[in-house]
Amino acid sequence: SESSKKTTTSSSSKKDRSSSVVVANTALKVLRDAGDRGRDAVALLRVLAASKNAQGPPDKTSYTLAIAASSDAETAVHLLQEMEERGLSDGRAYAATISKCNKDHRTDLALHVFHRMTPVAQRTAFAYSAALAACADDKDAALRILDEMEQRATAPSSRNQQQQHHGNRRPPPSHSEKSTHVLSVHAYTAAMSACGADYETVLGLVDRCFATLGARLTPADRESAYRTAFASCERAATPRAAQATVALLKRLFKEKVAFGAAEKHKDTTAHQGGRRGPVSSRGAALGCSIETLNAATSALGAGGKCGSALALFARLKAEPETLLRPGDAVDGFTYAAAISACAHPSVAHERWRDALRLLAEAALRHAAEEEEDDAKQRRRLGRRRRGGSSQSSSSKEPTTTTTSSGWSSQFLCAKTVGAALVACERGRASKQAAAVLRAARRRDVELDTSCYDAAILAQRTDVASSASSGTADGASGWKTAIALLRELRRASKLEPTARTYAALLETLVAADQMERADVVYAAARQRGVMSHAHAVEGRNTVDLHHHTKASARCALRAALREADPAAGDLQIIVGRGKRSVTALEPVLRDVVLGALRREHDIETAAVMESNNGRVVVPSEALTAWWQRQSSAIKNPAFWRVASSAPLVNHPALVLLGAGGHPHHGDDDDDSQGSRAF
Repeated sequence: SESSKKTTTSSSSKKDRSSSVVVANTALKVLRDAGDRGRDAVALLRVLAASKNAQGPPDKTSYTLAIAASSDAETAVHLLQEMEERGLSDGRAYAATISKCNKDHRTDLALHVFHRMTPVAQRTAFAYSAALAACADDKDAALRILDEMEQRATAPSSRNQQQQHHGNRRPPPSHSEKSTHVLSVHAYTAAMSACGADYETVLGLVDRCFATLGARLTPADRESAYRTAFASCERAATPRAAQATVALLKRLFKEKVAFGAAEKHKDTTAHQGGRRGPVSSRGAALGCSIETLNAATSALGAGGKCGSALALFARLKAEPETLLRPGDAVDGFTYAAAISACAHPSVAHERWRDALRLLAEAALRHAAEEEEDDAKQRRRLGRRRRGGSSQSSSSKEPTTTTTSSGWSSQFLCAKTVGAALVACERGRASKQAAAVLRAARRRDVELDTSCYDAAILAQRTDVASSASSGTADGASGWKTAIALLRELRRASKLEPTARTYAALLETLVAADQMERADVVYAAARQRGVMSHAHAVEGRNTVDLHHHTKASARCALRAALREADPAAGDLQIIVGRGKRSVTALEPVLRDVVLGALRREHDIETAAVMESNNGRVVVPSEALTAWWQRQSSAIKNPAFWRVASSAPLVNHPALVLLGAGGHPHHGDDDDDSQGSRAF
């Protein structure tokens, strides 16, 4: 009887433990799906971990669900370490931790967790996918992971060896084999995305993908690889990349024709045998998706092949049933890609009219689509009234989609308008750019800051043309630019970015409105979108990285006013030109040296001998410059255009005997200075 009691007690305790595991895991799954309940999930896991039963919860599933529901990457990694200490490490938990690190943009931590997965057999397809997603900017790491995946795909599995040992009888699959690694096209496309603009490596990966996977690839998989390669060619934006895009397009179309012929042969054979094949699935694979051909059009335009991009665009409009799969059609992205091709710097001077023509065509199609939607809405409301339904909807249902990048797929959107404005700016059509922006505002297009940036920068052409012709019409250019900035903030309720201020500074500096440019640069610094302060070194070090030529001149004027001659020489970081369009040719160095010598009469400024990416202004030259500015310092207007940093107790003012504000306490003079600026 005692032994039967013990057996009954043991079985009941096991039943209680198993039921508690099910209940706990169900609760953790609910918390994971609810989102933003990471603290509750961790708290529940802590309660389970404090259970008196050593063999009870939490188990592997509990930890994995808690990791998936955790609120940040650090918590997920801590839970994973707890699992390892309890001997409960599992491939799914590693994959969940890597995914959580990716969501928090902790790619370094995600790769660290991936490399901690030992043995390698724990690395499942989910873990590999998450690790490749973490290699967004690390091409070498992505290629190493892909090499490991290919090696594991070609190596004989332990299950095959067991099958040979047991003869024809196959052993039952283990838990790890249920989620075994499978090399798919998604791994190759993720590695291609990590390569970025290195399109030559991407083309090699396309060939490797087709050779490794072979017959396992469906037409949709092959098209996905081509689409990723087109995106890489677009990032490269070179003529050679555009040529590679043309070759890829020919290859894609040839494969589609061959696949269509093979499917037609299958259909004929099935018809002769009295059978009918899957017509719907075959029809979906005959044409290309519009996303793939949009990517190809963008790649051609980015590489300067405007004619090829427009030819492909014309074929998409004329032969949609031949090139596109059923259900796909030309959309706003197609028009945006074609207009962007016209805006390439090499052809914009002669193609900007084509860009405006395409924009007008997109506007007409957008208007026709809106009329069709209104007619559908009226017919829907009429059917509801005739049917006696009490439900009525006065709001129009959305008919357009928005991608993850934020662009709308409708014909007339910020992307199409912005591309046309860039074409006008590069084609020196400032008046047309302002007219396009006003027309888009009348059509209630939701514009973004990039549209205003292009329109503001386009006004620089008026200034440049008036300066070359000797007329006074250039004033309208910079005044229009300031009006556009005002409209951006008031009418569109948008906040100007660094690109917006840089565009306005380009226009003002071209018009020789340096005082107004100083005011604009000071406003940009106060908003925190522009700065020339060095993060580590002191006041006498200026960092002009990420500055344009115009903003660098304004930053230089502000830096001279803030420099302390008693602290030593002024060092200006201008860079070596590694990130410029013409690689290894510095852009800002000559601009800074010319401005110091011509505008500020500092002839002793020179390039640092030990670092050619820096320009040095000696402290003696700074002192002489401050002495020349003594008359300006006594003017209240100087304090309005000075930078946002306080200069009242500046050491140079003490050196000149002008400590403090020169008009401190004089309200009349101060108010006059405010009105002047």
